[in-house]
Amino acid sequence: MPKSSPPSSEQAQSPPILRLAIPSPLRRFFDYRAPSELSTEQIYKLQPGMRIRVPFGPRQLIGVLISVESETTIAPSKLRHAEEVLDDSPLLPKSLMDIYLWAAQYYQHPPGEVFQTMLPALLRQGQPAVAAGIKVWQLSADAPAAETFTRAVRQREIVEFLAEHGELDKESIIESGISTSALSALQKAGVVQTAERKRLARSSSRTAVADNREAHLELNDEQQTAVHAISRNLDTYGAYLLDGVTGSGKTEVYLQAIAAVLAQGKQALVLVPEISLTPQTISRFRQRFRCGIAGLHSGLTDNERLQAWLQARDGTAEIIIGTRSAVFTPLARPGLIIIDEEHDSSF
Repeated sequence: MPKSSPPSSEQAQSPPILRLAIPSPLRRFFDYRAPSELSTEQIYKLQPGMRIRVPFGPRQLIGVLISVESETTIAPSKLRHAEEVLDDSPLLPKSLMDIYLWAAQYYQHPPGEVFQTMLPALLRQGQPAVAAGIKVWQLSADAPAAETFTRAVRQREIVEFLAEHGELDKESIIESGISTSALSALQKAGVVQTAERKRLARSSSRTAVADNREAHLELNDEQQTAVHAISRNLDTYGAYLLDGVTGSGKTEVYLQAIAAVLAQGKQALVLVPEISLTPQTISRFRQRFRCGIAGLHSGLTDNERLQAWLQARDGTAEIIIGTRSAVFTPLARPGLIIIDEEHDSSF
C-alpha cells in the first residue's frame, strides 16, 4: 500500500495531493487538494485509513485516504479541495487496507466501493467513530441506608449490592437476578442514579479460568488432541480442520481453544454460516466466558453494528461472533479465527 512521506525540497514547493478511494463505479483513485486550513506539515501527517469528506460532482461523499502524494497527473485547475478530515487517527490498520486494495485489484472492482462495503453504514455516512460507554447504576450521594427499606425487600437488596460493589451494569443485573422494576423505582426516588463508564480493553493477560462462568467439560482423547494442537501454535500461523459428526463435541474444542487465546490477552473471531445462529452462539459463549462479546451481522441496527465494530477494533470485545462479512472487521489483538460449519455453501 502506498505510504505518505515528507516532501523533498523540490516537492515542497507544490501543494501535497490527497489520493482517495471514493465510492464510485470508476475503477480508480481520485486526487484532491487538502482542506485549505491545513498546513503542509499537517497534511503530510495524515495517515492512510482516515476518512475525508470531499465534493464529488454536485454531491458530498466520504472517501478513505490511500496516500499523500507530491505529484498528480491531473491539471491543477481541475483539482478540488477536500472539505474535512473526519478522523484523528486511521480507522483501518495497514493489514486490512492491504487486503482491501488486493481484493479490489484481484476482482477488478472499484476500490472506493470496496472500502465502503467494509465500513459500517454510519461511518460511510460520516458519523464519528466514537464507542459508546457502558451504562451503570450507582447510589446517589444522599441515598438512605439499606436498613430503611424494611418492607421493600427487593429494593433493599439492590441498595445492599450497590453499597458493597459500587455499581451495577446490565450484565450484572441479569446475572444477579435483580428486579428491574425495583431498580427503576429506586431511580425515580433519587436513591439510585445512572452514569456512563468508558469501555476498557484488558490491560494485561489474565488466565481464561479467571474469566470463566462455568467449568470446562472434560475432554475425550480426540478433543484433547485437537485443543493441544491448536493451543501450542497460537503464536504462529496455522490452519486446522476439525472434523466430527453432530454432537461429537466440536463446540467444546472451540471454547477451550478460545480460552487459551484469552489467556494470552488476544481476541477470537467466530464465523457462523447464518444470521439465525448468531444469537444462540453468543448466548452459549456468554454462559462460558466473562469477557466482552460482540455480535456482527446484518440483523443489527446501524448503531449496534457500529458499536460492535468499534469494540472489536478497540479491543474491548475479546470475542467477536458474526457471519462471513465479519472476517473484514479490524481486530486490535487477533489470536484465532474459527469458521464454524466451514463446508456450508454460505462460506
